[in-house]
Amino acid sequence: MATLNFQGGFFFLKYSRAKIVSNQARLILPKNQICFYFYSQKTNKPMNKPRRDFIKKSMIASAGAIVAPTFFHSCKNESVSDKVNVAHIGVGRRGSGLAANFLQRNEHARIVAVCDAFQDRRGKVAGIANRFYADLEGKPDYKGCETYADFGDVLKRDDIDAVVIATCDHWHVHIAMEAAKAGKAIYVEKPLGLTLEWGKQLREVVRKNNIILQYGTQQRSNANFRLASELAVNEAFGKIERVNAWSGSGKGRWADFKTEPIPEGFDYDMWIGPAPMEPYSASRVTPQGSFHIYDYSIGYLGGWGAHPLDIVQWGLGTDNSGPVEYSGVGGFFEEENFYDNINDWDLHCKYENGVDMHFFSVENANKYVDYVDIKDHGTTFLSKDAWVNVGRYGIQASDPDILKHTFTADDKRLYASNDHQLNFLECIKSGKDPICNIDAAVRSDTISHLSDIFIRSGESILKWNPEKEEIVDPAAGVEKMLDRDCRVPWQL
Repeated sequence: MATLNFQGGFFFLKYSRAKIVSNQARLILPKNQICFYFYSQKTNKPMNKPRRDFIKKSMIASAGAIVAPTFFHSCKNESVSDKVNVAHIGVGRRGSGLAANFLQRNEHARIVAVCDAFQDRRGKVAGIANRFYADLEGKPDYKGCETYADFGDVLKRDDIDAVVIATCDHWHVHIAMEAAKAGKAIYVEKPLGLTLEWGKQLREVVRKNNIILQYGTQQRSNANFRLASELAVNEAFGKIERVNAWSGSGKGRWADFKTEPIPEGFDYDMWIGPAPMEPYSASRVTPQGSFHIYDYSIGYLGGWGAHPLDIVQWGLGTDNSGPVEYSGVGGFFEEENFYDNINDWDLHCKYENGVDMHFFSVENANKYVDYVDIKDHGTTFLSKDAWVNVGRYGIQASDPDILKHTFTADDKRLYASNDHQLNFLECIKSGKDPICNIDAAVRSDTISHLSDIFIRSGESILKWNPEKEEIVDPAAGVEKMLDRDCRVPWQL
């Protein structure tokens, strides 16, 4: 038996039968089956039966279990004229999970295009979407979701309002910039890109074209993270002196390299895109390969680190600024390993007001975290005499009464969203900036990139001017690490 805690919404798991007790779903588990339910936050009862077989063999299975913290609207037959037409670009593990999320926001959006370099992936997700809408509308021949190998063909479509970008990291900025130029709203996964300069260029294009952009740091749309950040920014448990932030690192993972034939149905040239062209290897194009090879990302330092760092920035009220000094140590995967990114770090990132943000990989957490059980990520705000810790596992405080704090009219209240994807869709209609806009995205990304640059540079300290967004007195060669060359014809 397994237990899933939730607060309304929907969940899907590789299990079939659920018994609901209070705010828990207790599931008896026949293997390899998927159950898909809608729940009412008020009644805590199923609102409609499990969807048909299209769910049972879908991208949802590959995406793993997802718990949505908010109520998902039940399916209705209604006109699509007032819906946001969405294209999904990149539908691997994370991208297919996002497609599942947007399918269930069918009162607000319609998936009309799926793009991926893998033919089987795009066909699978588009097929799921078409069967979903066919079932929803009672139209067995529905074929409104089309497939593409080239994102450029997607952006040419005038009927597409928004794109969801969940490709490998090295493609995020390039696709987002072209989408912004084409006037599309953008939901883009983290981190923004491979370099700090790429993110700044995207910010310029997004602001110039007045584009709605939601950054995929979905923790901001969670009540626990908002509470922790509001308590910190209002100094409800004392002036914040330190912050601890940690994430998974990928340490211990291994891949061998061997040249192999490119599989049929895979556009390897498109997958490589702006990165250097290298011989095909299956290890290169897996999710772990794209995370841990420097040509395609800066590793979990940015890919996982973006989440706790985003909450640090939110809770310190520094969405338009950031640390001014970096110091510490870091290490890499073994030389014999195909993976070559940083997979171990222990850094101090100091803010101008004196706050010391201690950013470290989870393997180092036991050295510094003795106040909560270690999970693979976490963010702790610490005053002189108290602390508040938050992660996807929950929120804790040195004194539980801190979490019962009553906010007053004089307190600073943070942007409230309980649904990251829905917030994006609503902002497209209203023109309002989403909860994690391009400015916040660039600033939290800056911490990841400067951490990576500091470790790779071998310097003892790196100083940063957040107002000018420049390295202060950079050592020879360090400033060049702010940018990377792109393969022709994908130069920014």
